[in-house]
Amino acid sequence: MGGGIPSWLSPRGPKHRKKKFLPPIETLETQLCYSARNRDLKGLRQAIQNGAGVNTYQDGDNALHWAAFWGDRESAQLLMEAGADPQLTNRFGRFPIEDAYRGPHRDLTKLLEMWKKKGTAQLVSRKRRAMEWAVRKQQAPPLREFIDKESHNFLIQIHAQTAEDELGRIVKQQNLICEKLLAAQQAQDISTLQVHVATANEMDSMVGPPRYPGLVEAEARLREMLELEDGFKRKLQRIEMCEFKDANIPLLEKALAMTRANPIARRLNTTRAAEVLHRLKAEAEIKEEKLSKMVSTIRFAKRPGTAERAVLEECIEEFSPMKPMRTAIKEARSLLESLPPVK
Repeated sequence: MGGGIPSWLSPRGPKHRKKKFLPPIETLETQLCYSARNRDLKGLRQAIQNGAGVNTYQDGDNALHWAAFWGDRESAQLLMEAGADPQLTNRFGRFPIEDAYRGPHRDLTKLLEMWKKKGTAQLVSRKRRAMEWAVRKQQAPPLREFIDKESHNFLIQIHAQTAEDELGRIVKQQNLICEKLLAAQQAQDISTLQVHVATANEMDSMVGPPRYPGLVEAEARLREMLELEDGFKRKLQRIEMCEFKDANIPLLEKALAMTRANPIARRLNTTRAAEVLHRLKAEAEIKEEKLSKMVSTIRFAKRPGTAERAVLEECIEEFSPMKPMRTAIKEARSLLESLPPVK
């Protein structure tokens, strides 16, 4: 810049200069110019987004002249894409390309030279908007395509690097949620899987289009687990509604044990089913004991009479429709058939 490096900057250059307190920033244009002087890309971008005039001069130079002086290609491209005019001179009558050439800052000189060509700004703007759309929608495939196509395009390299950074962040988020989905599936934890699936469905990078394969698999597995849970729920309901006469107690015990042992059914309450099964077993024991006493009385009697036989037959007839009593009934009938006829 004419007159050498300003006194408020260290003569050692931008990488080694000591930071100093800046004058109060009264306007967006002041913020823009001081951000360009300090190579503060974040402040520069903020000023532009807030509507700062990019061709405004401060102390005889505008922000693009300062970017050219430092060879700050990213700031220069940001300014020109926002409408900064590279054909404006500073107070010394020099164009930004002259300050870049004196640097020498070859990349920036090349950028300013290419920007002179008609349609360059519009081309860069169109491609940048395509990249920004993919970032806004969190779409990894378009970003990958953009990077593959534009990473070697000198004018678009900066935006390709931005796309790579954003893609890396998107992929990191995808990998993180997929790890959680996979862990929940392996643990067969329906509640946790539902939470992570719901979270993934709120992420644009996961719902696409196309939908992320890890999410598709997790949703399919969740449906399977819910169907299995419904199956266990129906088993518990059958136990709870079962009447004694229809109860196959060994099968009911097996169903309850399987439900309790399976992690998919961890959300189900088995207390009621266990209570019903306990009651059925207790009732079966009482009836079996009653029948067993009758059988023992007849078996050890020297000459069982008609009355004893009649009582046993009535008991057999009463208990015959009851599934839990089938084994005991079978033994009692065998005993009756083996008795000699009453004379």
